[in-house]
Amino acid sequence: MPPPNRLFRSILAVAVALPLALAAEVAADPILVAEFGFEDAQGQADPQGWRTLQKYQNDDTYFHVEDFSGQGHVAAALAGQQSMWCGLASEDPRACGWRSAPGYGSHWSQNLSSVAFSVQGDVTLSFLMDVSVEPGYDYVYVQYEDSAGQWQELDNYTCGPPLNCGAPSRSYTVPAAGHDGAIRFRFYLASDGAADAQTFPIGFDDPYGFLVDDLVVSDATGTVSSEDFEAEAVGASVTLDGDWFAEANDDAYNGGALVSGLDVLQESPTDNATPMWAFFDGSTRNYACAGHPEQLIVDVTSCFVRSPRIDITQDVHGNAIGGEPDSLVVEFDVYRDIAAVYSRKFYTWSVATYSSDCLFPLRSTVSQHVGTQKDWFRHGVRFVPEAGTDYIVIELGVRSDPFLPIECRSHSPLFDNVTVSRLGGYVSGVEDQPPRAPRASLQVAPNPFNPGTTISFEAPSGSRQVRLRIYSAEGRLITTLIEGQAMAGRQSVSWDGKDRNGRAVASGVYLCELVADNVRESRKMILIE
Repeated sequence: MPPPNRLFRSILAVAVALPLALAAEVAADPILVAEFGFEDAQGQADPQGWRTLQKYQNDDTYFHVEDFSGQGHVAAALAGQQSMWCGLASEDPRACGWRSAPGYGSHWSQNLSSVAFSVQGDVTLSFLMDVSVEPGYDYVYVQYEDSAGQWQELDNYTCGPPLNCGAPSRSYTVPAAGHDGAIRFRFYLASDGAADAQTFPIGFDDPYGFLVDDLVVSDATGTVSSEDFEAEAVGASVTLDGDWFAEANDDAYNGGALVSGLDVLQESPTDNATPMWAFFDGSTRNYACAGHPEQLIVDVTSCFVRSPRIDITQDVHGNAIGGEPDSLVVEFDVYRDIAAVYSRKFYTWSVATYSSDCLFPLRSTVSQHVGTQKDWFRHGVRFVPEAGTDYIVIELGVRSDPFLPIECRSHSPLFDNVTVSRLGGYVSGVEDQPPRAPRASLQVAPNPFNPGTTISFEAPSGSRQVRLRIYSAEGRLITTLIEGQAMAGRQSVSWDGKDRNGRAVASGVYLCELVADNVRESRKMILIE
């Protein structure tokens, strides 16, 4: 695999990021643009459009058929008029903002993969290829999938001016023992964070990535598949016969997942029982070093959860916002149980700003933090978006590097309750938009508990009737704590862990449900022995 990213060589366009306390001079009221609690109306986990990704995993694909007729091409077809190329042409509308497109970009992780071919005996893959990447840092791997479903390397190329990869014609044979009657192949391009066609070349000229042509798969019976790309449409990422297709590579471990707060260790004065993002899914290590063998921990990884596009030209209700933004404020809750900087583990966040017609960000604000406190912390950042920004994308994650061996790493960070607010501009068209649904405020503490707990709530303004009930995990009514006229302000009521007949209930998971007129909100509770 390629060597670790050389962070000291990466070129970052970092926006001004200020603590919220430094933004107090802004007099105008902030406009709420988006909020994410990661739960639905029933209190169940809901990603709300967010998804987990390995750091530098790509959203898009860049292998495509190219005739190299556009502006700025250094490469040319290997045979005939067209070849398959992993790159981005300058005429592609996604290329906006590049310094020297066409070419390949930073942190690309791209596959040209085949379908599973039915084969007999020894199998040979032959092709023409040309490579111009940064030697020693960017790689093209030729691989096949064995009978156990694992990708095995046939060869790799890391070459470009002033080096080269030699003759363009290549051929590799997989013996019959390497497959079980079906076999797949792929070309995997992996680039680091600097010195490609997206950044300033360092020590070499005109990097254009990887080209492949005249792909032939043959076995003991003869030719199984042949592709010269001449009949394909320029820009096609899937061949007409479907034998070869582009895809983003996602091999790396990613421990990101939505988990219930009731199932996660929280050594905090205030626990969070709602769904939240964590990064230990699939980990093989636990927190026994700190006395919690029941809790999995973050393994060596750099992964994150990415938001959907957040439109800053409208508020959270969908009303249009006029004028220009002075700044944006992004806030989120993060549970910190992270050692000092020397541990090489951090919680990370980034915000990228985009125009409506550009794949690459106008600006990226990036930061990483530690925190030895075992607490929930409200992290806020204010930044000034680039002119022309229509939407932003947020990433929250963890960086846990292998450079220093640390015996005791925790399960943190945990993330929840993300909000985006805009300073500057004005809301218009409110009368044409449906009102935002009111929500109740319901909290349970302590949770887990034994033998009793306190439930506090505040009904939405205008509510006339309130009902507070406890249900079993199967939906069976346990007891009714309140049923009657709503009162103003925050209220609290205790539950002693008994049903409506005064009998103590068994330990387990229960549901507290508040109904205030048409508003319904619930929280899970755990009664422990």
